[in-house]
Amino acid sequence: MLRDPATLIASARSAIPPFHAMAMAARAAEREARGLDVLHLEVGQPATPAPEAVRAAAHRALDTLPLGYTTATGLWSLRERIARYYAERYAVPIDAGEVIVTAGASVGFVLTFLVCFDPGERVGV
Repeated sequence: MLRDPATLIASARSAIPPFHAMAMAARAAEREARGLDVLHLEVGQPATPAPEAVRAAAHRALDTLPLGYTTATGLWSLRERIARYYAERYAVPIDAGEVIVTAGASVGFVLTFLVCFDPGERVGV
């Protein structure tokens, strides 16, 4: 049975505005057109091929590993490797237990912002 919408109470999280990836992409394109450097992280680019090493690793995994669901925070081995990468590349020690792998940047941004900020706070990205 459906409830009358007038009786529903919205959570505080409902006040968070939607993720406007396309608007961000347009702003990035404007900056690029002015000759400024832009690192595109706003939307996926399916027409841009992944690096060969990544494609080869994916083929190996698909050919040899069972397919199925992963843990909600990502594979432990991947989280450890990401932590090690930050230590090697940036000399920043990170506990692999604090690394979370998401199925896309939008989900990662939303989860991060939900944890770090209350609705109505201003955040610059």
